[in-house]
Amino acid sequence: MARRSSAFLVLLLTFAAQTLCTVSAGNYLVGINYNGPANFTSLPPSKAVALIKSLGVRRVRLADADAHVLAALAKSGLDVVIVVPDEDIPALAASENNAIEWIQKNVIAFFPETHITALNVGDNIFDDQHLKSLWVHLLPAMTNLQTALRQQDLTNLIKVTTSFSMDVFSVTFPPTAGTFRADIAKIFIAPILDFLTQTKTPLYLNVYPYLDFQKDPNHIPLSFALFNSPGIPTWLDNNLSYYNLLDAQLDAAAFAMEGLGYSNIDIVISATGWPTAGGPGASMTNAFKYNQGLVNKVVESPRVGTPHRPKKAVPAFINALVDDSKSGLKWGVFSADGSMAYPLQVWQWKGACSPAQSPGMGPAMGPVPAKSHGVSKGAGDSTVAPAASPDYSSDSSDAPHADDNSAPAPSVHGDYGLGFESPAPGPSSPAAGTHPLLPRCVLLMLLAALWLA
Repeated sequence: MARRSSAFLVLLLTFAAQTLCTVSAGNYLVGINYNGPANFTSLPPSKAVALIKSLGVRRVRLADADAHVLAALAKSGLDVVIVVPDEDIPALAASENNAIEWIQKNVIAFFPETHITALNVGDNIFDDQHLKSLWVHLLPAMTNLQTALRQQDLTNLIKVTTSFSMDVFSVTFPPTAGTFRADIAKIFIAPILDFLTQTKTPLYLNVYPYLDFQKDPNHIPLSFALFNSPGIPTWLDNNLSYYNLLDAQLDAAAFAMEGLGYSNIDIVISATGWPTAGGPGASMTNAFKYNQGLVNKVVESPRVGTPHRPKKAVPAFINALVDDSKSGLKWGVFSADGSMAYPLQVWQWKGACSPAQSPGMGPAMGPVPAKSHGVSKGAGDSTVAPAASPDYSSDSSDAPHADDNSAPAPSVHGDYGLGFESPAPGPSSPAAGTHPLLPRCVLLMLLAALWLA
């Protein structure tokens, strides 16, 4: 009897530990982009940090190494990714001493109180021909920063990477035909991928299903872009079934890397989101559905991954914390005054177990809307079977100007008011729903009762 009781107790404790870890590990994969106070004079860094923590995310990606923001993040419990501005790249590439000085000023001065985990060198620089002079300097700048971190014995704690938009690809549709642009593939991209392979660091990718939907709504149903597709795959690519556009974009990037001989580089979504205003299909309802759908996908346990990379974690940074006053599209989860646009929430249980290490991010996992042309780029004949084009002649729920009113996929965090029409302003909590761990907790109590009996 004692042996049976002991075995039952072990089972009970194991189940309890798994329950407590489920959400804590998941939300370590979710972050948010913060542009800094330059564009948002009404929102001081200390309040921005409080808003970030109120969402339950555990990571933040900064547009630059703003000293006030880095100081405000000290002892916040947030993992921090710093985007190294484009204008700093030539000097960093010119000499190791410049890189050492940059690390001293922008990393050592704040670390470890501010938990910096990655340097994102340049952002979308291959998109703009006006930045072509920087292309040759990107990898040397990354290499010199890596050397400077090595001198401080920080290369296992702080990773060096860069971020691409979907514009670096000449083909993304079908996903299996994913290919980098010929003008940059072998000269620039392959050496960068080699660096990431050697340093065991992921590639950062800015991925915006919204922008692809906006460019080609006749072939991209709104529900497909919003994680609200029904149980039938919208796209079939050979033996891969796609139920949402984000998966297709991520797999196109993975296939493009494999085409250059790099199959083991993880991908981190450095920026993604859906605007609340400023363009066709932009609304608070759709922004909520996309970003909550993204969170549900990222934190889901067991890991889902993508059709090509199943069960592989894909960390993601939502764009953005606050609306950018310089942008026509409003990407913020919060307005510039700190009021909440819609009730996005990532569950966080304090005091639970520490999460597993995120892929390639050292002890952690890195706000500029990408000029993505993802799926609108075709590779000619393929085996892809797209869904029938929606009829925009009527007031279809898939029309570019409309909200997607189809039934959303169930949230792993409960209902969260996914069908809400007019969210109240202010940092209110999401609508009460069934917590994802409630069934497990009920079962846990039943097991405890049986053991005590």
